[in-house]
Amino acid sequence: MMQLPAPIQEILTAAICPGDICLPAYYPVLDSFESLQVSFRTHGHTGEDLTGTTSGQWQPGWYVIALNGMDDPFFVDLTESDADYPVYYAPHGAGRWDAVVVAPDAAQFIQLMRELEKRHDDQEATLAYLREQVDVEHNELWQEVYANAQDRGETADESTPVDMSEWIAGSIVITELGPDKMKLIQLLKETLNITNAEALALSKKKEITYKQGYLLHLKPIVLQLQRIGAAAEFRADN
Repeated sequence: MMQLPAPIQEILTAAICPGDICLPAYYPVLDSFESLQVSFRTHGHTGEDLTGTTSGQWQPGWYVIALNGMDDPFFVDLTESDADYPVYYAPHGAGRWDAVVVAPDAAQFIQLMRELEKRHDDQEATLAYLREQVDVEHNELWQEVYANAQDRGETADESTPVDMSEWIAGSIVITELGPDKMKLIQLLKETLNITNAEALALSKKKEITYKQGYLLHLKPIVLQLQRIGAAAEFRADN
């Protein structure tokens, strides 16, 4: 088993999921840390090394520490021990990896996640905290998180009955790739863990089943697909 630095172990042990689809939704346990690197550091089928030192490649020092609700990675560079391991994020599906700083070090990452988790049910408190603590104007990730918090609205009063209509099983179906077809093809490849040829063939279908689950959880993913130009909808199971 790979021996991880203490600050990284603390992130994995805390395993804080604030509740926003753009923020961490899954952390590996220490024993399965290396398996999370597949498809980032190594090819899932061939085991080929995917790391490289040119711009846009997955860099040799990068290791995934968490995935968000769309399977985008949060990662650290294990060569940056002197900086106490800044935490980065990069959306998949762009055809290259461009690291966006999430937190200046591991300890502040844990603190950010913890504070956002505490405020998740309070829209105004979440928005105020984001404005004070992160760059919501220029940082790609925090722009999305801020927009999601604005869309979420006030949490219903505890006395309000739970809306069971959103606990419907179904699938996200993509009906049009939109103007940036190559970005969507790359997204299909990485999300579905298929080859370039398989993703290209899939993209030619009239309809593409993208993800399955409950409407409650899939609605934000539909919105994300629509934001990047795709036509996508939720369809309930028969």
